[in-house]
This record gives sequence, structure tokens and C-alpha cells, in this order.
Amino acid sequence: MGRLGLGIVACALALGGCAPAFGARFPERHTARAAVLTLAEAVKVADHTCADLARELQSLELARTCDDGYGVARSALLLAEASVDAWDAGQQQRTLCAAGKAAVALRNVTDAVVRSGGKIPNVVEDALRVSASLGRLCHAGT
Repeated sequence: MGRLGLGIVACALALGGCAPAFGARFPERHTARAAVLTLAEAVKVADHTCADLARELQSLELARTCDDGYGVARSALLLAEASVDAWDAGQQQRTLCAAGKAAVALRNVTDAVVRSGGKIPNVVEDALRVSASLGRLCHAGT
């Protein structure tokens, strides 16, 4: 199976379908909730990883990046979690867009950690892969 085939299978498993490629189809509520919760755990792990590295390097700049990223991600995740609870009231796109915003903040933190010589835990990398699809679905639904 080629890369495209693997990408389609991975997207189908992660979100119940590749909406941007095949029309804007939202994932099932339980799948969206699982993705949001996975992203929330990854934000927590990345925040600890980033803060530990900032302390080790005594880098105020990295500490600020960690704090800023965590703040944006936390706010977006709170909105995403509330929107999942209102899924049946038409909040699908709001959920996906909020999760996508959290993913961008998480990516900013992980990029800063890598630039500073740190290693990103697997749970964070996995969450970034899943959440990339959420952001694409947000834009596909507009």
C-alpha cells in the first residue's frame, strides 16, 4: 500500500473519514471527544516537558513560550470540550476549530522544545498527527 493509501487509512481510523478529500464530513461525537481528550493529555505532557527543559536550560524565553502555548491551548481545549458536549446542537465545526487552535499552540511549544534540544514524547507526536486532521476539517466545513 502506498503513502496515499496509508494516509487515507490513518485518517479514516482517526476521524471516521477524510473530510477535506471527500467532502466536509464531521467525525462521530465519540471520535471527536477522544481526539480532544488525547490532545488535552498531550498539551499537559508537552507543558511539563517544556517547563522542565526551560528550568534545565535556565531559559526565560523558552519558559514564556511554554506558558503562552499552554494558555492558548488550554482555552481552546475548554471550548472544544464544551462544544463536544453540545455536539448534537450543531457544534461540530466549533469543536474541530477549537481543537485545531489548541493543536497549533501545541505545535508551537513542541517546535520550541526541539529548537532548544529537547525531545518530544510519543503521546505528543501522536496527538499532533490526529489533531492535524481536526484543523483540516475545521477549514473544510467553512
